[in-house]
Amino acid sequence: MSDESTHNPVTALGPKPQGVKQPAPVNVPGARRCAAKTAAGVDCVTRPMSGRDRCRHHEAQHDPALAEQVALERRMGGHLRVQHPELPRPVFSSEADILHTLESAAAAVVAGQLSPSVLNSLSQAAGVAIRLIEVRQDAEELRLTHEEAQTKRKVVLITQTPSGSESNAK
Repeated sequence: MSDESTHNPVTALGPKPQGVKQPAPVNVPGARRCAAKTAAGVDCVTRPMSGRDRCRHHEAQHDPALAEQVALERRMGGHLRVQHPELPRPVFSSEADILHTLESAAAAVVAGQLSPSVLNSLSQAAGVAIRLIEVRQDAEELRLTHEEAQTKRKVVLITQTPSGSESNAK
């Protein structure tokens, strides 16, 4: 059976379930694909690494430094993507602190010291912190408005009393 579908894992197994990202078709103009062949002997459909001709998997077969890094990551099973102790503790007490925390985390992501998912979590927490700061500010404004209203009410009551004594204002 020399049918081409036996070599294509997507068609041989049927369509992928919905919600699973499928690789872009190879025949799309301008779409770069890995220059290597898979173990099944078909063209690899994965995009190549930036500035290289092969995907990370196939490039590791030709680059000893990358192969060592990939092997270490596989042995660690994702444990390399944790927050490093030298990173500052997140502070969410003011808008300036929130901005500083997010800037530091973004720089750590760019430097490869922090997982993008941690930055995403910090961004979510920062959004909650900002809303809490706004609620606190609104509550303070409401309290001040209430105090001003009470003061005006006392002034009105004092000016309306015939004797003008403050004891009647209570």
